[in-house]
Parts: sequence; C-alpha cells; structure tokens
Amino acid sequence: MFDGIETNTGLVVFSTNQQFLLSSDDTVLNPDTAKLRSLSTFNYNKDVPPISLGTTVAYLDDSGKFSRFNEMANIAREGQPNVVNQSQVVPTLLPKDIDLFTNSRENNIVIMGKTNSDTVFGYKYLAIGDKRQQQAWFKWKLPGNVQTISVDSDVMYAVTMQGGKYTLCSASLNQTPEESILVN
Repeated sequence: MFDGIETNTGLVVFSTNQQFLLSSDDTVLNPDTAKLRSLSTFNYNKDVPPISLGTTVAYLDDSGKFSRFNEMANIAREGQPNVVNQSQVVPTLLPKDIDLFTNSRENNIVIMGKTNSDTVFGYKYLAIGDKRQQQAWFKWKLPGNVQTISVDSDVMYAVTMQGGKYTLCSASLNQTPEESILVN
C-alpha cells in the first residue's frame, strides 16, 4: 500500500494495481472492527498521491506509454465505485511520469505536470449535482522549467527555473478581461 485518501465512507487505499476501502461497519474503528475491501483493480502511479475533488477522488496511472487521469466516484462500503479515465478523450496528451499534481475544488480545475518541463496540463470541469456538464483539457507553456506547482484560492503558482535562476510565476484561474493570465 502506497497512499490513502479519506472519504465519507472510509479510507481509500492504493497499491500499484488495486484500490481498497478501509472502513468499519461498527461506530468505532479498531483492529477488531476494521475491514479492508477491494474496490477496483486499476493501475496507480505510486509516486503521485491522489487528490480529492470534493465528492470524487482523482489519481494518475502511468503504466502505459502515456499517463492517465482517473476519477473514482460513488465510493461505498458495498458495491463497486465508478472509475472513469477522464483523459481517454486525449490519450496522448499527458506524458509518462507526471510528478506534479494539484487542484482547486473551488475553480473545478486540476493541474498536473512534470518536473523540469516547461508545460503544465489542466483539466477543467463543471459539475452540477452529480452530473458532469462540461469538461475541457488544456496545456500551458510556462517561461522556464517547472520545479513545483501549487494552487491557493484562485491562483496557480509555479516555481520555474530560467537561465539558472528560480522564478515564481502566478496564473489566475479566475481571470477577468482586464487581467493577464500569467505573471512572473
């Protein structure tokens, strides 16, 4: 087991090729009441922790020639969750070995990239109730090689390496017409 992420039904635990739910049918979780149930058997990139998208869990799979962005929904103690490869519509977009993964639940956006690359990839979605109404993929070329990325409120921050110097760039995730998208 490499990672875990809390959900309202228990702890979703990841191995490299299977996902489990650690939970209890009792009100108290202890060694006597703990149950580890198999949820699904999808590959998982153990180098990148999963993220919560609010009511779903997102994680990466890099077992093929390109990375895949999977989203797990309807996680319950009984039955199978729904796992969707959201990157299936862009199967060659995400490079192998992505190691940067962050999101903004408030802006319904996931940002991912590869250290020492000048490109980050984004997945923007609109969910209304339990339905995904819209989704789009994009990529941004940054001025320099990305060292790390993070999101705070409505801004994505990226530390890049340019000409041997580190630069902090910021990108508005909630741009107004008078704002520029990228500032360094």
